[in-house]
Amino acid sequence: PTSHGNMLHIALVGVNNQMSLLQDSGDEDQAQERINRLAKILREKEVSSGLRDVAIGVISCIIQRDEGRTPMRHSFYWSAEKNYYDEDPLLRHLEPPLSTYLELGKLKGYENIKYTPSRDRQWHLYTVVDKPSIQRMFLRTLVRQPISNEGFTGVELATLQTQRPISFTSRSILRSLMGAMEELELNSHSATLRPDNAHMYLYIVREQQIHDLVPYNREVNIDDQQEEAAVEMILAELALEIHGFAGVRMHRLNVCEWEVKLWVSSSGQANGSWRIVVTNVTGHTCTVHFNVA
Repeated sequence: PTSHGNMLHIALVGVNNQMSLLQDSGDEDQAQERINRLAKILREKEVSSGLRDVAIGVISCIIQRDEGRTPMRHSFYWSAEKNYYDEDPLLRHLEPPLSTYLELGKLKGYENIKYTPSRDRQWHLYTVVDKPSIQRMFLRTLVRQPISNEGFTGVELATLQTQRPISFTSRSILRSLMGAMEELELNSHSATLRPDNAHMYLYIVREQQIHDLVPYNREVNIDDQQEEAAVEMILAELALEIHGFAGVRMHRLNVCEWEVKLWVSSSGQANGSWRIVVTNVTGHTCTVHFNVA
C-alpha cells in the first residue's frame, strides 16, 4: 500500500498472562522489560512484514494488571528510518488517535521527563527539571465538553451561579482547569512533584459554533466581513473571564501560562483552528495572544 494509516488495537487480559506478570509496580523504569518483549515480537520479519502488508502504521497494546492497578498502554509506531515498529515513551499511556492533539512533540527537547496521570486520568502531567534546578510541569488534556456540573466543587459552583452567565465553551475550559488545579494542590507539598513553573494546554475535541463562545443570554449579530475580528474579541473576553475566576489560584500554584486550541466552525472568515495563549502575569492581570490557522 502507498500509505500506512491503519491502527491495530490489542488487549492482553487475564491475571496470568505473561505480560501482566512482568510489571505490576507502576514504576516507569521497570516497564522496560515488558516493552523489550513486545518490541522483539514486532521486530520479527514475518510479523512486521505481515502488518505492513495490511497498512498498519500504529499498534496500540493495553495490558491488564492485577491488584486493581490501572491497565498500561503502549503504542508502537512504524519507523521508516529504523524499519521496524518502535515505542515513543512520551506517548505511553495515551490513546493513539488523540495523542497527536496534545502537541507532545514540543516536549521532546527536554530530558528526564517524568509522567504522572491525574486521579481522574483526564490530565497528563509531565515533569522536567531544567538547569539551573527549575522544576517545570506540563499538563495536557482533551476537553470533551460534558454538559453536567461534574468537575466543580460546591463552592465553585455556587460562585459561578452568583456571577453573570458564562458561555458553554468557557464553562468547559474552566471545568478542566479546576481539575488540573486540584492535581497541583495535591502535589503542592511534594518536593518531587511541586512545580516552580507550570504550563497547561487544553485541546477542545468538539468543533465550536460561534454561539458556543458567548453566554446563552447574549445575542450576537456579526457582519460577515468582520467575523474574524469579532470572534477574536469574543475569545479575548472569554480568556479574561476565565482568568478572573481562576487567575489568583493559578498564580499561587505557579501556573505561568495556559493555552487552549479549538476549531471554530462557521461559514465566514473565522472558520478554522484558533489558539488562545494566556500568560498569567500577577494573578490579577494577564496577557492574551491569538494564533489563527
